[in-house]
Amino acid sequence: ITPDDGSDDIFFHLQAVLNGDEFDMVPGARLQYEMGLDAPSGRMKAIKVLLESPGTAVEPAAPEEVEEFLAENPVEESAQDNLRLTDPVVQRMVINRGSLEGARDPSATLLGRISKSNMHIQASVGTGNSAAGPKIHGAKAGMKTGTLNNFGQKGFGYITPDDGSENVFFHLQAVQNASEPDMIPGARLQYELGICAERGTIKAVKVFLQAPGKGNMQAAMPGYGKGAASLQIHGAKAG
Repeated sequence: ITPDDGSDDIFFHLQAVLNGDEFDMVPGARLQYEMGLDAPSGRMKAIKVLLESPGTAVEPAAPEEVEEFLAENPVEESAQDNLRLTDPVVQRMVINRGSLEGARDPSATLLGRISKSNMHIQASVGTGNSAAGPKIHGAKAGMKTGTLNNFGQKGFGYITPDDGSENVFFHLQAVQNASEPDMIPGARLQYELGICAERGTIKAVKVFLQAPGKGNMQAAMPGYGKGAASLQIHGAKAG
């Protein structure tokens, strides 16, 4: 990542991307990120990355670029021919993934990249998206789901994501369709991630109540006022 502040480029791994996949990683994409320490190397890296807006459309690879890639990444002749004969946009997507150095079976890795890129393009065409660029995320396309873990009297809580990742912080102000008495542990939530400007950490910036939790606020938060002990009943649009 090239930071907006002009500092040195920042390393990240695809596993750090919270709302996109490898095909969204097109040069020019706008990213938000949280810094952390890479334990093995002792260097700083982006440990959480959010796709803010997609990059420019993928340009088809030129034949000389394909030959240069193959010269730098020796593979079996059948794999070379497969890359040469595939769609130029797929060729570009394969090349953008970088070197095959370190792969246990470079030929199989190359064929796997070609297959996945073709599948991605076919899926994009099937959903009406451009095959020449990354997915365009709609208002809720990148939102995650989870369960309310706990909620405190100061107006903030934590969501346990369905994907098994670490708990996500949020503030009541981020909740779009519910209020404080609805913040009962076990409630099902849909949320959008963003950067906390004050601390530079990831948090949920938009939270939607999908289904209420069981129990009441007084049981969940000892000492909470009795007036908050009953759960609000939501209309048809509550979730």
